[in-house]
Amino acid sequence: MAPPIAYGYKSQPRTGGGNHFPGTTSLDGRTLVNLIRDILREFVRHGVRRVMIMDSHYENEMFLIEGIDLALRELHAGGVDDMKIVKVRYFEFVSEATLKTVFPGGFPGWPLEHAG
Repeated sequence: MAPPIAYGYKSQPRTGGGNHFPGTTSLDGRTLVNLIRDILREFVRHGVRRVMIMDSHYENEMFLIEGIDLALRELHAGGVDDMKIVKVRYFEFVSEATLKTVFPGGFPGWPLEHAG
């Protein structure tokens, strides 16, 4: 397990965030794409061939996919054909029972939960 990346792409108000909140620190999309691409290439250099990326920030979605795609294309061109990457979002694994336990007054929805 690798350390988490604590920064992501710019939060948007419609999903409970926004750069207008004091202290919000965001990455540009290109930075996130390159970060993911570089990390994946380094994993391969160390012999890793199976990776699961767990995302917890909606706005990261397409930048992570782009970084994964670029890394896979570069690795394939370099002769690495056995790399497998799965990208998931943490909330895909949260059950209704867990939501009822954590939010006994009712689940406010993912946009409010993740920013709250």
